[in-house]
Amino acid sequence: MVLVIFGLLIAGLLSPLSAQVELRRTQETEAILEEAKEALIGYALANKFLPCPDVSAVPTGAEGARNASQCAVLEGVLPWQLLGVRGQDAWGRYIRYRVSTDFTNNTVFFGLSETGDIRINSDTGTLAMNAVAVVASHGSNGFGGINTVQASPDNQMPAPAGADETENTTSNGIFVSHTPTPQGSANEFDDSVNWISANILMNRMVAAGQLP
Repeated sequence: MVLVIFGLLIAGLLSPLSAQVELRRTQETEAILEEAKEALIGYALANKFLPCPDVSAVPTGAEGARNASQCAVLEGVLPWQLLGVRGQDAWGRYIRYRVSTDFTNNTVFFGLSETGDIRINSDTGTLAMNAVAVVASHGSNGFGGINTVQASPDNQMPAPAGADETENTTSNGIFVSHTPTPQGSANEFDDSVNWISANILMNRMVAAGQLP
């Protein structure tokens, strides 16, 4: 009986501790995404274009290939080594990165007339229609992400079951961002998504004297 009571007490203590650990990881991941966003803006300020995603089977943090001066592939892993930032979220999975084509041309630089082509939806509507770039973490469950530890072909994590997490893996230029839903629910969701709007990027470029 004493052991049973002791076990219940330990279980009661571990549950809130686990929740606190996950909360800290979520907050750290959001900070990593914000850092990545600022690094991308800084790269644009210095170069007048945005980098291509790392699309290697096992990512190295290097920029992906270009085709006719633009990115050959628009979505993959954040080229963290090129940007000099952390490339993994707090759970040790690579940061997903997508960029709009017109902002990747390294010979014909983008101007004030350019708009992004990435859309971000919430669970109730649309958050952004013309985002320039997106960085995302697949959260605690990691579904749809790429692990940094070789555990399956190309380090792929299991596919998500929920519609919103699935949308964040389809490479179609549409992302979903909203508050988390419970683990095991019909539309389980714990992804974190951050993006650069065209207006913010243009404002920073003009303020720095890089545009018009």
